[in-house]
Amino acid sequence: VPMFFNFMLSQYYIFHSDDPDSRELNLVEILGEFRCEEWPREELGRKALQKKLEIFLKTFAAVKGPQQLFKHRTLLQMFVSFLSNPDSKLANLALSCVLRYKLPYLTPYAEHVQPMLQKEGLREALTKFDLSEESELVDISHRLDLIPIVTRILFGRFLSRGNGAKSSKDSPAARRAAILSFFSGLGERNGEINYFIYMMV
Repeated sequence: VPMFFNFMLSQYYIFHSDDPDSRELNLVEILGEFRCEEWPREELGRKALQKKLEIFLKTFAAVKGPQQLFKHRTLLQMFVSFLSNPDSKLANLALSCVLRYKLPYLTPYAEHVQPMLQKEGLREALTKFDLSEESELVDISHRLDLIPIVTRILFGRFLSRGNGAKSSKDSPAARRAAILSFFSGLGERNGEINYFIYMMV
């Protein structure tokens, strides 16, 4: 875990210096004297960092009972932040890591959430997963914690460029329209849509 934290602090967040989630993690204090030197940004490459991150996430996704790991809450916070990555492969790995925690507000809906990260399955997934206030699909006590996770996943899909085929059902325009339509059904009364608006700005 410290090796992963050092990679994020000294390499990943140096390259992605505009990542808003990095400011909330406090990795400098967590690592303390075990903190590695920061890499010069010009020596870092996007593809190499993405590959390293994928390897780390694959490792964590295979861990049963991640609650036993060092700083497991910080790890969970990081995994959740990666759900909004436009790269669906990376977001899928992050979701696998999150699901290992068996969160009571997420686990019952895993079969609805996972298809959102499939290239051609988004619109069907959104149709089947009714999050409107009138729906009884989601336990009301789960909404507060579940909706930010769903929002992060859909925000990543919203930003994704797709496969470049204009006629594809997964074209950026079709995907964004489906996502905006989905969010229009969320409850305004409880500010559920505010998390999506916050990420947009």
